[in-house]
Amino acid sequence: MKRRATSFIVGTIILCPILYCIYFDYKRRHSRTFRQNIRRIMKQYRKAERQLVLQRYCDLIDDRISQSYRVTQTDQQATASFIVQNLQRADEYTIKEDFEDAALSYYTAMHAYFSPEELLMTIDVDPRVLRILSRMIKLRPFQSS
Repeated sequence: MKRRATSFIVGTIILCPILYCIYFDYKRRHSRTFRQNIRRIMKQYRKAERQLVLQRYCDLIDDRISQSYRVTQTDQQATASFIVQNLQRADEYTIKEDFEDAALSYYTAMHAYFSPEELLMTIDVDPRVLRILSRMIKLRPFQSS
C-alpha cells in the first residue's frame, strides 16, 4: 500500500509540469489575448532592461569623469599622458572584446581632450565600440569649451 501511494505521488510530481507545458503551449497557439499579453510583458521587460543599461552607463561615466577630473586639472603634460593612457587602455579592451570598457575609456579620453570630435575622427574605433560610445555621448554630451 505504501509503495503504491509513493508511486502515485512521484507520478503526480512528474506529470504536473508536463501537463502545464501542454496547457501553456495550447494557450500560446490558440488564445490571441494570451499572445498579446506575453508580447506586452516582453516589451516592458526589454524596455526596463534598456533603461537599466543606460542608467549603468550614466553611473560609469559619472564615476570615471569624477576620477579623471583631478588629473586633467593639474597640467597639460598630465592631461596628455592621461589621454594617451586611456586610448591605449581602450585598444587593449577592444582586443579582449570588452567593448563596454573600451567605449568608456574612449569616452574618458575624449572628455579630457580639448576637441572630442577631432579626437574621434583621428582614432580608429571598432563599430561595436562606436555603437556603445555613441550611446554614451547621447547620455552625457561633452561640454563645449
